[in-house]
Amino acid sequence: MCEEQMPDGDWRALLDGMEKLPGKPNLIVASRLDDDRLWSEVLNLGAYDLLMTPFEADEVRRVVSLAWQSKCREWDAGKTASRKKVRSETGSLAGLRTRSAGA
Repeated sequence: MCEEQMPDGDWRALLDGMEKLPGKPNLIVASRLDDDRLWSEVLNLGAYDLLMTPFEADEVRRVVSLAWQSKCREWDAGKTASRKKVRSETGSLAGLRTRSAGA
């Protein structure tokens, strides 16, 4: 989570830097302005959501929880895809061994 503007840059610079991270975290941007243009830009550039300040506890809990659940689903999907790939590769190798042994 970060402010829209920071002393050393803005949320866009942070989002760009996060692209290089493995398992890129979901970025939530905080702003005092209730601005549809900013909200649209945040979502279109790949941040997770925009929260208005001052924060409302229930809204923060909801958005952070959804961001966490989204990341967990992404990690689980990656693990499932890796397991399927290993199974298919192992199955292919097992099939080759069976054919070779029977020949």
